[in-house]
Amino acid sequence: MRSLLVAAFTLLLAMSGPHPAGAKTLRMAYDSDPTSLDPHEQLSGATLQLSHLLFDPLIRFRQDLSIEPRLAKSWEPIDERTTRFHLRDGVKFQSGRTLSAEDVVWTFKRLKQSPDFKALFEPFEEARVVDDLAVDLVTKGPYPLVLNLATYIFPMDREFYSGTDDRGRPKDLIVKHGASFASTHASGTGPVIVTERE
Repeated sequence: MRSLLVAAFTLLLAMSGPHPAGAKTLRMAYDSDPTSLDPHEQLSGATLQLSHLLFDPLIRFRQDLSIEPRLAKSWEPIDERTTRFHLRDGVKFQSGRTLSAEDVVWTFKRLKQSPDFKALFEPFEEARVVDDLAVDLVTKGPYPLVLNLATYIFPMDREFYSGTDDRGRPKDLIVKHGASFASTHASGTGPVIVTERE
C-alpha cells in the first residue's frame, strides 16, 4: 500500500478581498508536501499544484492541452522573437495591490535567478513593460515554446516581497530548502489565501 504524506493547510477562499465574509476552511491532503509557498524555490508537482491555488499563471494548459487565458487575457506574436501578453484589468493581489506589467517583469527576472527555473528560461532575453497592462517576452532567437514557458510565470507582488525580513535578509531571496520570507509568506492573485501551514 502506498503511503500518503499529508500536508495540512488552513486556507481562506478569497472570494472578495483579503478577508471575505463568506470565507471557508479548506483542508487538503497531498501525496507529496510542497516544500515551500515560494513558487520559484523548487520545480515540483506539489509546488506547482499549490502555486495554482495561491497565485495564478499568465496562461495555463487545459486538460486537452490547449492554452487558456488566466492573468493574460490575450497574447500575440509581435515578431519572431517577441510575444506580447495583455493582462486582465483590475486583478488584485491578496495584499490589495493591483497587478501590473511591472510585477510580471519583476517575477520573470526572479525566475531567471531560481536554481530550478533558470535553465528553462535561458532561451529568453528579457521581459519588457509595454504599458501597465501589457508585457513583452523576448527570446534570444526564434523559440517555439514561449507559451509553454509562460505557464510557469505566476506573477508575484513585487512590493510585498520588497525590503528585508526580521533576520535582515531580502524578502525576495530564493533559498533552496530554506526558511525564507517567500517560502513562508504569500501574496498572489489566486483564489486561496494561506493563513496557517503545519
